[in-house]
Amino acid sequence: MTVVRRPLPLWHQRAVAPAAEPGSAVAGPPRWVWLFTRPLAADEHRARFWCRHLRVGVVVTEISALVVALYSIVADRPHAAVVRGLAAAVMLAAPALLALPMQRWSRDHRGALLFYGWSVLTTAVIAVVTVLDGGSSSPLVWLLVLTLAYAGIAYPPVGVVAMGALMVGTYLMILLQDPEPANNPAVVAAVLVLFSGMTAWASRNQWDMTDQQHLLAQRLNTLADTDELTGALNRRAFSQRLRRVLSTVDSDRPASLCVLDLDGFKTVNDQLGHAEGDRVLVAVARALTSAARETDSVSRLGGDEFAILMPDTHAARALEVAERLLRQLEAAVGADGVRASLGVVTCATPCSPERRDAQVEQLFATADALMYGAKASGGNAVRAS
Repeated sequence: MTVVRRPLPLWHQRAVAPAAEPGSAVAGPPRWVWLFTRPLAADEHRARFWCRHLRVGVVVTEISALVVALYSIVADRPHAAVVRGLAAAVMLAAPALLALPMQRWSRDHRGALLFYGWSVLTTAVIAVVTVLDGGSSSPLVWLLVLTLAYAGIAYPPVGVVAMGALMVGTYLMILLQDPEPANNPAVVAAVLVLFSGMTAWASRNQWDMTDQQHLLAQRLNTLADTDELTGALNRRAFSQRLRRVLSTVDSDRPASLCVLDLDGFKTVNDQLGHAEGDRVLVAVARALTSAARETDSVSRLGGDEFAILMPDTHAARALEVAERLLRQLEAAVGADGVRASLGVVTCATPCSPERRDAQVEQLFATADALMYGAKASGGNAVRAS
């Protein structure tokens, strides 16, 4: 056993705020670039939605290409063979999209770029077959509306506006290539413009709602994982994190657990009231968070008992961290007559997932025993195995 005892503090209490995360020195992309390339999914549910949207798009593309091929066979139109060839090429190429890792791509910029690129390529093919089929008088021009509808179902508002502008521009280009434009090209153009506005408005409402739901889910997760008073992790979330860390431990990457109990806290609660006791607990949580490393996790297990998880930390290094924690606590709450007893245990032995819960309980039990040993010897000490 190693016992480290600290003298009583000689300085006044000071509040220590958690260190702010350093800002990135690299400037982010312009906002308009981010609006186009923002991740499509922030959670597993949204990622599955985009996987389904991709599959729906492939099915719609296949059916549309089949309709175009049948139309070119039944109708007596110019360049029917070329149109059938393009439709066949689309039918052969579209299923390849299903092999893409959409579950992963939807969480970064590649998902957005994939869908925008797909829409642009589809629009180009529609423009070609429409021009070959007779220009603005061809019924194939309404495939532009179908493509815009697919974008409007799921794309963010700026993407829908961009796709709408692309469709209107493509239709105008078709008109320029048509020596005998249809009698009512303005009606088609107006429908495309109005449909773009409607879908962009609907997309804005949908994405605003999705963003609000995501923020609400984040807040609920935070409330479920943190202690209401101190903002530290609660015991349930801390135990889950400890299980994840233990799944990777070995002799080269051990993990250390520190459990601490406050000495003299009951006196503060009994003599000064629970409001003062709450203030001390908040100060303790802030001091531990400030003294812990960025990779460490701080938890309030309950009452005046706290814990710190130290991944990738050998026993000697864990003892150094525990000593720093003790000094920080003395500075933060020593003037209130509160000190702490700490027990530190290190684990470097992997175990099977079936035994993980038992391993967690054993670590807590060992750290608790060490902590109570430090408390029995007078408190204000660290005891490590």
